[in-house]
Amino acid sequence: MKSCLKDDGFTLVEILFALGLFSLLGVFMTSALASITDWHVKDTNTNTRMEWNIFIRQLEREFQKTKDFGVPKSNVLLLDKSGEEITYEVYNNMVRRRVDGAGHEMVLQDIKSFHVKKEGESLIISVILINGDKYEKRLFKRYKFEPS
Repeated sequence: MKSCLKDDGFTLVEILFALGLFSLLGVFMTSALASITDWHVKDTNTNTRMEWNIFIRQLEREFQKTKDFGVPKSNVLLLDKSGEEITYEVYNNMVRRRVDGAGHEMVLQDIKSFHVKKEGESLIISVILINGDKYEKRLFKRYKFEPS
């Protein structure tokens, strides 16, 4: 006589093992996805900080080479020793650099507000970006001693 039982199905132990394995996989995948998302946010902030630092370094380098400077309408106006007029101004949602009223060099992007204030021989630059990040920097005019 033949047996009525067939060995074609899964046992309870096999099902529990598979369920545990899928649960572990789910936990690892969600933590991996969360770390990838955090990495993207940190990378974006790093790029923004790098762009700000490059902008400030360029502005400070030109600021030190000028013979005079002003702040008309919250723009930066630098008069170079060679007679060139360098302007940093807001254009749409970016700050652009122009020389003698010509050119369009984008130096800072995605800005919400850009304010420049002159205090004595220094400039205070305040920027708020579209994502809410705030940056501020004070640039001081350094004079080199040139013996006569």
